[in-house]
Amino acid sequence: MRAHSHSLVVGLGIHHTPYGWLYNVSGFDAVAITLRDGRKFAVGTDDPHGLITAILAGFRECTLH
Repeated sequence: MRAHSHSLVVGLGIHHTPYGWLYNVSGFDAVAITLRDGRKFAVGTDDPHGLITAILAGFRECTLH
């Protein structure tokens, strides 16, 4: 999982990109995610580092239960 920026050409909405499918509703930043099975996608966000922190916190919480 990593933060990245995309260009205006990609735009808003759902698009296929080199990072896999991009789901974006605002801005030019996103978090690229690769699943264990190799599938890739990206989630658009104005706060990529905050989203990464929240996702990792969710994983930690799931492993504790």
